[in-house]
Amino acid sequence: MKIVFWAFLIALVFLFMDHQVDKAHAEGFSVGMRYALKSDPPSQELEMVCAGLWVGEQNKKAHDKWQKK
Repeated sequence: MKIVFWAFLIALVFLFMDHQVDKAHAEGFSVGMRYALKSDPPSQELEMVCAGLWVGEQNKKAHDKWQKK
């Protein structure tokens, strides 16, 4: 009987921990998305990512142009 009780108790603890991890992950993801996409004023990280994407696109265009010659 004690084994059943302890097995049940351990299962409950694991289920509770799994729920807490999922909840914390969802909250963290939500906060991260709000921070990453904040555009008024834009964060330094957002500015750098946008600049990196723009530079990468310009390099691709220049490379394609160079390959056609």
